[in-house]
Amino acid sequence: MKIGEVALVSSDIFSDLGVQHADGSFTDLFEVGLIKADSFPFKEGKLLPDFDYSAFKHPLVAGISVNLVHGEQTAIDEITKRYQPTVESMEGAAFFYVCLKVDQKCLQVRAISNFVEKRNRDNWNIPLAIASLANALTEIIDVYAKRIK
Repeated sequence: MKIGEVALVSSDIFSDLGVQHADGSFTDLFEVGLIKADSFPFKEGKLLPDFDYSAFKHPLVAGISVNLVHGEQTAIDEITKRYQPTVESMEGAAFFYVCLKVDQKCLQVRAISNFVEKRNRDNWNIPLAIASLANALTEIIDVYAKRIK
């Protein structure tokens, strides 16, 4: 994806909840057996809201949610290999989790402001991401307004 591009997150994962072993390896909550991968609201360890994305032009992407934003290349490579995410956030999985638990339809919309890489704020473009997100939200609202007329 490019800086400023908008995407709809169709799946999210709590990517760093689990156990770090003495050798530095990581085992997630499902692999270690603390939660079953298919226990509600999870499906194979993922949070997958039931949403009809067909009316929207934005790409569907897989997300991961983190407690520590990645900025070190080895950790970035490991998390990318493990989950193949397109976007990283700090709250997406929690949002999906709560909505699924209370049976509430939801839509996670993300605009890319920076890449997951060694921290380099010179590459960030938050104003462009916010402007793109505002335009996308206007389009999404228009789609829903037409549906309820």
